[in-house]
Amino acid sequence: MILKSLITKPKYTLMRGGARFSLIRKSVAGIRRTLGRNKAEQYERMLMSKMDNTMFPDIDLNDFIENMKENGCCFGLKLPRKIVAEIERFAETNPAYAFRSEKQGFLNKDRKKAESIIDKEILLAQYFNLQKNCDAINKIVSDPVLNWIALKYLGCVPAYLGSVLWWTYPVTPSRDDQLKHAHFFHRDIDDFKFFKFFFYITDVDEGDGGHWLVPGSHEKPPHIKLKDYFITRRYEDDEIKEFYNKSNVIEVYGDKGVGFAEDTLCVHKGATPSKKPRLILHIQFGLFDLVPENDKRDKSELSSIC
Repeated sequence: MILKSLITKPKYTLMRGGARFSLIRKSVAGIRRTLGRNKAEQYERMLMSKMDNTMFPDIDLNDFIENMKENGCCFGLKLPRKIVAEIERFAETNPAYAFRSEKQGFLNKDRKKAESIIDKEILLAQYFNLQKNCDAINKIVSDPVLNWIALKYLGCVPAYLGSVLWWTYPVTPSRDDQLKHAHFFHRDIDDFKFFKFFFYITDVDEGDGGHWLVPGSHEKPPHIKLKDYFITRRYEDDEIKEFYNKSNVIEVYGDKGVGFAEDTLCVHKGATPSKKPRLILHIQFGLFDLVPENDKRDKSELSSIC
């Protein structure tokens, strides 16, 4: 499997091999920051000239960055209602793809019909080609506040790694589906340094499909077993709650439009909702665009089942 990955996506595979280790991550990020200092200063001046056009005027930028560095996460973002409504319309009028399969597209209103066709409950469904098809998401991606945060957290002109918009449905998923689709605690390795903005596009109630995370765990990985020093894996809830103390494991919930930033080296997971579907958007920035699994797909690869 590793050999195949090296052949099909060599840069990404080599990055993941090295980026598991803190010393390598910090060394690469430091070199990138040093070599890109002049471009970063120019980029910051450009962003500051555009701050009057942000959709997040109430954010204290310096506070936000300090929280990100200390905790690996920060809260307090909120999308304008108009932007949320535009994304909702997009989600209702464009096909999502069951289990991220390019051949299983369906409209959200037809989910039950789609489940009968594939003879399986759909845990999640993702939209593709957002940058090309959704103007509202493009506006968020280009917002000067978000890009300033990315610049300061990464220490260089950020690379945009893509956006993902997906539904998680209230079903009874198999353990295999939960493992495959990140409903167990885990850490991401998407670059030597990276992070994501998350936004709820539907209301998310407490205990019903929220995002769970452990603030500060980007600097304190869960070394529970000896192998955890060398590999990344999925963790059981009890392992994480015991290692970090369950009071430090938090759930993020709130009204539609609520957003937050997270370095997903922090231990985190998605939760399966029990009552109503959850629609969430994440926007990712990093040092290098090495991620092969973003939302871009050739139109010819996509087809719907209903």
